[in-house]
Amino acid sequence: MRTILSFAMSASMALLMSQSSMAANVIDFSNVQAFAVDANTVQINNIRVDVEVPDPFGGRSQMITVYYDVPFDFDPSTLHLVPNATGMTTANANCADLQVVVNNAVDGIGIANAAVSVGEQNSVTNAEGTVNFSQLPSGSREVRVVSDNYAGISRPIDLSCGSNNTEAFNLNPTSGQQALAETDIRVVLNWGEHPIDLDAHLTGPEPGVEAGFVNEADRFHIYWDNQTTADGVAVLDIDDVTSFGPETVTIKPPTDSAQLRPGLYRYTVYQYEGSGTLLDGASVDLYIGNNAVRQFRPQDATGADALVADTEGNIWTAFELNVDTAGVVTVYPVNILSHMEPASSSVTRRTTHPRLEPVNILYKK
Repeated sequence: MRTILSFAMSASMALLMSQSSMAANVIDFSNVQAFAVDANTVQINNIRVDVEVPDPFGGRSQMITVYYDVPFDFDPSTLHLVPNATGMTTANANCADLQVVVNNAVDGIGIANAAVSVGEQNSVTNAEGTVNFSQLPSGSREVRVVSDNYAGISRPIDLSCGSNNTEAFNLNPTSGQQALAETDIRVVLNWGEHPIDLDAHLTGPEPGVEAGFVNEADRFHIYWDNQTTADGVAVLDIDDVTSFGPETVTIKPPTDSAQLRPGLYRYTVYQYEGSGTLLDGASVDLYIGNNAVRQFRPQDATGADALVADTEGNIWTAFELNVDTAGVVTVYPVNILSHMEPASSSVTRRTTHPRLEPVNILYKK
């Protein structure tokens, strides 16, 4: 979302931006771009700062203009946005390239003619669902994607000059057979080129089911090796193993009910294969009906120190849902990162890469 802001500068911002005691520093927020970076941070880019520099030889002063990109952290004690000096950067040269991949979240097929915006640049995807941008400024930027018959989506990304910046946006269909009914839930896992393979795991209520190797009593466990419940309440629509996602789970009411089955549902992401960690571009979009309810990012989670780079075993418990007897859904963010080495309570992911996935950790509280 592009936001035009015009407001008084706080004292802390004045102190941060002031370069000296010289007169007539002007800070202009009238044409900034602002977007949420995480649950407690707003990135405000393109803050114009005019600094008057006197001529040391007595001539006319000069006005120098510099543009700043500044993250602002929310201070709950004062209810103020406070500039984060360590994250402040001057606007860099336009040196970054970006490829955006836009897919259907249910079947993974690329979406043609989707409108993609990065800052002030706008373009549309080709027949394969990709679009390329060049000469972008580095740093934190917002990417916005919209397309007919899909729910639009936006997400902050970090661009680096000289790097292969590729981001996937997997859109939820809002019309046709793939669209959600008002009571349905869909969870879409997105990630980048690395790690190459992330796995979505959903557990939830299924009365009468016996405890097994991968599930608790009276609870189902949907993942790559068990892609649907016996009654079709939960389905893994697509299982991606080659970067970017999507990996999508859809939850529907039982056939004999007009509302979701009551109980606790838990959603977890497991890093199965690839370099880096879950912090490298993973995100989860939660839809109830065709409404985008929440976006979860592991950058907001606790436990990052537990992650082990370039190996399987990293776990992100993203959120829980509670459905009451009236069908009302309550979302509980969990956002905990952890790591577990594969052990005897594990399953083989696929024969070409015979690693083991510790599935029991994904359903126990």
